[in-house]
Amino acid sequence: MNWPRNQNEVQALSAKQVDWLMKGFAISPKIKNTKAREFY
Repeated sequence: MNWPRNQNEVQALSAKQVDWLMKGFAISPKIKNTKAREFY
């Protein structure tokens, strides 16, 4: 995530998203597809 360059790029953030940003997490996490594995 980059700093917004103008008002059109500003996102409205929920309280949880602000908390995630302050903790260093991404607010739009990318989910990777994986193959299921057997554990036993």
